[in-house]
Amino acid sequence: SNTNLGVNAGIILTTGSISNAIGPNSDTMTTRENFEGDDNDLNQIHGIIVQDAAILEFDFFSFADRVTFEYVFASEEYPEFVGSIYNDTFGFFITGPGYIGNENIAFLENTTTPVSINNVNHLANSQYYIDNANGMTLEYDGFTKVLTAEAIVVPCATYHLKLAIADLGDMRYDSGIFLKAKSFESGSSISIEDSKDAIE
Repeated sequence: SNTNLGVNAGIILTTGSISNAIGPNSDTMTTRENFEGDDNDLNQIHGIIVQDAAILEFDFFSFADRVTFEYVFASEEYPEFVGSIYNDTFGFFITGPGYIGNENIAFLENTTTPVSINNVNHLANSQYYIDNANGMTLEYDGFTKVLTAEAIVVPCATYHLKLAIADLGDMRYDSGIFLKAKSFESGSSISIEDSKDAIE
């Protein structure tokens, strides 16, 4: 709470250590290498095998025809590695009626542009980017503004949602996804039926 992130409570998934997210921003290279495996869905976004994946999965159903939730992507890869292969990646993959396989819904709003270091930064889509070089509350060197993910669903049908983030290119420099508390909604009831995986 009390940060410049725009998210005062929620869940964080990180490629490194949650404790490394705590500010002030005193190091441009904060990292923890977890030596964990890859993830097939994230591998397909950029065609490169990822490392240090953190994953949260659950099933849900909604009484309305769409669901949304709010999030922020942050990284120590900003801004030095913008435009490089060190493009830490994440995805929100939904499975269920109307979707073929696991479809990613982590796009810039009203586009099909995946949210990533190379797609949202001080040079590209900068209206969504916040430079945190002198930040007092978070360690990450940069992060996005609060973004919204949206999925069109069939009311009362069961869907599976997989939230995943990983290092790309190497295991160095932490990145994180902040999921805003109480932002998973549809304008009516949503039921989370079971939890498949804890945060890794």
